[in-house]
Amino acid sequence: MDVIKKLVSGFTKLKKDDEEKISLLSEYLNQKQLKDVRSNLKRKAIKVAVFDVSFFGKVPRLVPNLADYNEIIKKKIFEKFSGIAKKIIPSFIAPELVGSEDAKKAAALQIFSKENFHVLLIGDPGTGKTKILSDTAAFCPLSSFGLGSGTSNVGLSVSVYGDKISEGLLPMANNGLCALDELNLMKKGDYASLYNAMEKGFVTYDKGGKHLKFDANVRILATANPKKDRFAGKNISQLKKELPFDSALLTRFHVIFFFRKPNLEKFVRITKKILESKKEVSERDREFIKAYAKYSLNEINDVKFDNSFEKMIVDFVGMIKKNEMRYLIEVSPRIVIGLKKMAMASARMCLRKNVNEEDIETAINILKSSLESF
Repeated sequence: MDVIKKLVSGFTKLKKDDEEKISLLSEYLNQKQLKDVRSNLKRKAIKVAVFDVSFFGKVPRLVPNLADYNEIIKKKIFEKFSGIAKKIIPSFIAPELVGSEDAKKAAALQIFSKENFHVLLIGDPGTGKTKILSDTAAFCPLSSFGLGSGTSNVGLSVSVYGDKISEGLLPMANNGLCALDELNLMKKGDYASLYNAMEKGFVTYDKGGKHLKFDANVRILATANPKKDRFAGKNISQLKKELPFDSALLTRFHVIFFFRKPNLEKFVRITKKILESKKEVSERDREFIKAYAKYSLNEINDVKFDNSFEKMIVDFVGMIKKNEMRYLIEVSPRIVIGLKKMAMASARMCLRKNVNEEDIETAINILKSSLESF
C-alpha cells in the first residue's frame, strides 16, 4: 500500500500555495532536502507553516519536523538576522518611549550577556524606566520581574510561606536577568542578598536553625527614584545628595542612566513622535527575538576579547576619570569591567565569537551616554 502511495504521489502536483512555500524553503535547504520535503508534502505527511515576523519577513517551519530540517532552517534564519540584530532588538524595547536610546541598547546587551552585567535606571517617575524593564525581561529566555521592595508575593532572596521556603526573585533568575522595579524601596535586610547575587552569584537564608544557599548568578536591571521622588537639584553637588543609594551599591552597577521629566518644548516633540510612531510589538516578533537570544546564548558560549583593544579602553577610561567631577557617579574599576562585558555581549548579539572594534565603540558610546544622561 505504501508503495502505491509513493507511486501516486510522484505524479501528484503540489498546490500553488505549497509551491510558494517550497520556494521560501529554497533559501535555507539544499536540493536534496527540498526534494525530500516536496515528496512528503505530496504524501501529506508534513505541512509547511509560515509565520510573519514584522522586521524579518516570512519564517517557515515544518510540521512535524523532518530529519532535523527545522534546526537547519533556524540556524540559517538566525545567521541572516544577526546582521541587523543590533539595530532591531533595542528598537523593540519600549518603542513608544521617545529618546533614551542608549539606555535601551544597554538593556538589550543584558539579554545577550553570559557575564554578570548590571544596569540601573534612576530618575523621575513617569519617564518610561519600568517599561524598559518589563520589555527587556519579556525578551529574555530566562528572567524574573518584581519589586525591589520585595513587598509582592515573592521576596528578593527567598519566599517564606509557613514552614516552606522557596526561591525569591534573585535565585529564580539564576543564569538569566532579574528585573527589579523601585529598588530604592528595598528593605535593609535585602542589601546583603543583592550584593551577594551581583558579585558572588548566590544568596543565603539563615533563620530558625535553617541554613540554605541558592544559586543566583544573575544580571540585574533595576529602576529607582531619587530620595524625594524626583530630581530637583540644579547642580552636581545638589543632585548627588538626592541619590537614594550610597556608593557601595551604586558602584556595583556597571552602567547607570539618569532620567528627568522633559520640559514643555521637549514634551510637545515627544507627543508628536508618539502619535507618528507605528511600531508595534506582536507576540510573533517577541517570540522570534526571544528564540534568537536563546540560540545566541547557547551557541556562543565564550567570547574572546583581544588584548589589542585594551589601549582603546584605557584611553577612554583615563579621559572620563579626569572629568569625574562632572558626573553624578564615581568612575570606578567596575566601569572598565562593564565596558568589557558590554563589548562581549555586543559580539554575542551578532553571533560572533570574537569582540571587534565596533563592539568596543558600542560599549564606549553607551557608557559615555550614561555618564552624561543627567
